[in-house]
Amino acid sequence: MRVLVSALLLVISASTHALTFSYGRYTGDDAATQAITGLGFQPDLLIVKADGAYQGWMVHKDMSDGDAKGMVGSSALVTDRISTLDANGFTVGTHDEANKNAVIYYFIAFDATSDFVLGSFVGTGAETISGLSFQPDMVWLMGSAAGDNGTAVLRSDLHDNATLAWDGYDAWDHIGSFTSDGFTSNWRTDGSNTYYWVAVDEGASGFETNEFTGNATDDREITAPGFQPEFVMLIGNGGNDPQFRLGNMAIDQSMGFAASGLANNGIQLTTPTGFQIGDDSKVNGSSTKTTWLAYGGGTNVLPVELTKFNVSSIDNNAVQIEWETASELNSSHFEVERASDGSNFESIDQVPSSGTSFETQTYEVIDYEPIDGINYYRLKAVDIDQSFEYSDIKTVSLNPINLSKITSFPNPAIDQISLSFNSLVGETYLLKISDSNGLTIYSANLLGFEGPNEVNFNISTYPQGMYFITILSSTNKKLQAVNFIKR
Repeated sequence: MRVLVSALLLVISASTHALTFSYGRYTGDDAATQAITGLGFQPDLLIVKADGAYQGWMVHKDMSDGDAKGMVGSSALVTDRISTLDANGFTVGTHDEANKNAVIYYFIAFDATSDFVLGSFVGTGAETISGLSFQPDMVWLMGSAAGDNGTAVLRSDLHDNATLAWDGYDAWDHIGSFTSDGFTSNWRTDGSNTYYWVAVDEGASGFETNEFTGNATDDREITAPGFQPEFVMLIGNGGNDPQFRLGNMAIDQSMGFAASGLANNGIQLTTPTGFQIGDDSKVNGSSTKTTWLAYGGGTNVLPVELTKFNVSSIDNNAVQIEWETASELNSSHFEVERASDGSNFESIDQVPSSGTSFETQTYEVIDYEPIDGINYYRLKAVDIDQSFEYSDIKTVSLNPINLSKITSFPNPAIDQISLSFNSLVGETYLLKISDSNGLTIYSANLLGFEGPNEVNFNISTYPQGMYFITILSSTNKKLQAVNFIKR
């Protein structure tokens, strides 16, 4: 789980190479820009899809900053969707299709590896891409210009040798064939287009692809992947809209890349060995051959999406800590931590979380024993597997401490002891001297002048032993303390 920020990449290492990818969700805010961080790498390929009436968008590392390709239809590259691919994430732009207020957007970002290779070329007609260390099992291709030749397409080596657009319809033969070390394109890759491609090898750890024949049966288990995927995509023959599911989607929810939102009875959930599908015809139509892709070993960047975290003083004696989440995934609890110096935090309270939720959840804790001066607070969001992430730090000031550390001398002392301290302002304090049993044997008001102060006490009548000098504020809050020994 994570609160608005960094995440450790979990990479499966069962074979020679592993896919590296992160996924998550964010809420649009209509801001000029919004940075999504914590991926752990600079994306080489990014897909963003709104939960609602907006199509999906794809950004390839070879595109210029600000360019994105619509995954449905045949429009040219556009701007204002994704502004930049950043060192630890990406920045979304101002357009409603990527940053409309209160709209939820899902994303998946890939880091190029030896089994997930990206490139581009300027079309001149039929093209041959070679030099890969594998024969691709899947190729994605998209053109920069508008029209049929620029349509974003994909092809699996299992899918009846057909090239499909991302809305599921036949896309002619943009991708010609797979070779032992690459692929070919055909005459539709013309000279008016720059083409951006992605090639994936099934030999990569955490990636499997295969096919099944639909039977229109609900709750059907597909166990062939052999691992629990974080990203599943299904492509049915016959113009079906490819459907996908990310690991942070609620049970019984998946969607396509066209302008529609989450739906039921598609890819319902993932399991330790694969995934479960419903009886929707897009994923399990009777007698329909369907190709599936499963990606495992990714990182959920925002398992907890923190939308509010505030601290405020209550009558200068207590602190109210409030926070709000837009979503939680496998969350265990929150710990409220406090520090007096901004670095040495300690837990002061623990609150159970909502587990998995995709609705707004609100929480509140009251700290009835804050320290005088600046209080630093942060949240520790703990997942069910005991992984955790911290929120930003918030501060609130109560009864500002106007004293520097006090000292007593000589120590040990026989007849007299001197107390020195520095006061930031002129103020009256309460001074108490107590014995080792906690009994107060002396109490008096102490006038502190701005700057250095020194006070002398006659202790000749005190029995031998340990004593404590405490200075308190006018509201009886402990400010400073020091001990001394009487001989």
